[in-house]
Amino acid sequence: MSSPQGRSASLRGPLIFDASAVFNFGHRGDLGSLLLQLRERFALIVPMRVAEEVIVDKTFAYEDFLSLHFQVEPFVAPKSLAIEDLALLSTRLGQGEIEVLLLAEHLQGTAVIDERAARRVAGRRGIAITGTLGLLAYAVEQALMTDTIALETVERLRRNRFRCPAVGESKTFASYLAHFAAADDQDNRVATER
Repeated sequence: MSSPQGRSASLRGPLIFDASAVFNFGHRGDLGSLLLQLRERFALIVPMRVAEEVIVDKTFAYEDFLSLHFQVEPFVAPKSLAIEDLALLSTRLGQGEIEVLLLAEHLQGTAVIDERAARRVAGRRGIAITGTLGLLAYAVEQALMTDTIALETVERLRRNRFRCPAVGESKTFASYLAHFAAADDQDNRVATER
């Protein structure tokens, strides 16, 4: 179920969002209408810590945005989580990312997270993951959004500081994702060669 940033695979709900994904669907991408459509199919959740992180940002009315689109869930550490696991997670991830991953693991849902370090931890723990681009791919596959709108959304996200490859000559979202996967593979090869 672990999928590259832009591959949607089949999602399993609920979808648990990290702060960066909330920002991408909020002021960076203006994707509230897509969230409404996703909410018809999945429970959309943010852990309390993520809600606290998001509300601090005053560039957008996030308190209203959260209450309209998401369930805010308090974090309860799973009984099976060893102190050593938590210590290891906390050296690599922020508190919001940890809560997203552990809540997704506990609820057997999908973590919606874009940061590489958190995605690696999710993969090692067997947690289903997708990212902003993965949800856009899902929207295109399910005819919730056209290829053109998805590609325009990527460019809007890039203008608003979301780091991903430019659309370039891509005519479909699938061709963009193929380019994205190739760029991601190249980044991984370069990183391992260093």
